[in-house]
Amino acid sequence: MFFFSKKKNDIQTQVNEYLELAQKCIEKCVDSFETFYINNGSGENFFRECLKPVHKFESQCDDKRMYIEYIMYEKSLLSESRGDILTILEVTDRLPNKAEMVIREIYKSDLTLPDEFKERFHELFLVNIKAAFAAVWVVKAYFESPKSVVAIHEKIDKLESQSDVMQMHLERAITISQIPDLQKIFLKKFINMIGMLSDVSENISERIKILSVKTVF
Repeated sequence: MFFFSKKKNDIQTQVNEYLELAQKCIEKCVDSFETFYINNGSGENFFRECLKPVHKFESQCDDKRMYIEYIMYEKSLLSESRGDILTILEVTDRLPNKAEMVIREIYKSDLTLPDEFKERFHELFLVNIKAAFAAVWVVKAYFESPKSVVAIHEKIDKLESQSDVMQMHLERAITISQIPDLQKIFLKKFINMIGMLSDVSENISERIKILSVKTVF
């Protein structure tokens, strides 16, 4: 187990709990997006049934991250180890935030998807969600199985590249379509927000890959 001594097991436990919260936030994001996809709109209950649960877990992630920072200083963890963990938490905490932003955008902009693009948005979202889940796994691997980090990183990298291509083609299709210009603006903004999930996942994975070198060698 990486750099945790027995007396610092509480920190590892807290990190694991943080990752569980991050995963639950992503899972709620999936549930909420699927509701939006099926109904093709947010509906009157979307805030209570979809956005609020995602926000709850995103907020809990923030609270857990701050608590971990507090107990690390309280327990006087070695500065190098403390810096590594703080770096991991800082980059990883962007993922629940981006997940919430996707669902928040659906609600506040009262989005609907044109039939001709609906399935392509769904496919783009699923690729990005795969990257998001893999980002949580790569953080877990850093602590539990550092040698597996590279393989997970490569998977995330491929998903991020796939998302970039899908975003480009979908944006072009929207540009040349006959839908109103204002709707084009909202849809392109939504594409970029979805794409941020794989972008952030790749950033997490890159940082973990670098830090894992110290653990493996």
